[in-house]
Amino acid sequence: MKKLMILVLVLVCTSFGAANVLAAENSLLKGTWEYKVSEAPYEYSSGKLIFAEKDGKTTAVVKLADGTEINVQNLKVQNENFSFDVEIEYNKVTVTGKVAGGKITGKADSPEGMMSITAVRSKV
Repeated sequence: MKKLMILVLVLVCTSFGAANVLAAENSLLKGTWEYKVSEAPYEYSSGKLIFAEKDGKTTAVVKLADGTEINVQNLKVQNENFSFDVEIEYNKVTVTGKVAGGKITGKADSPEGMMSITAVRSKV
């Protein structure tokens, strides 16, 4: 019985630890980031990436400079790395990135080719 109680205690502590690690990973991204993609057409070359948490899952929205919001699909977050898909003018664009030193650097793979993306946390 004592071994069973210890096993249950270890499992409970492990699940809390995993939840804290996941929360720490999500907190790296959580918030609004101002992005730039210099190779992209003007209307898509800057905007905001907005990462939030809803029902225990990380969500993201791309907000273009004109205010249009596009929900991302297939968002994956692992440690400081993330990836997602977004549909732009009926074309899938896959974005991969990494958070380091308070900045995001990454790539956007579009039908026009690979483009570099950078972002900094919004001050507002």
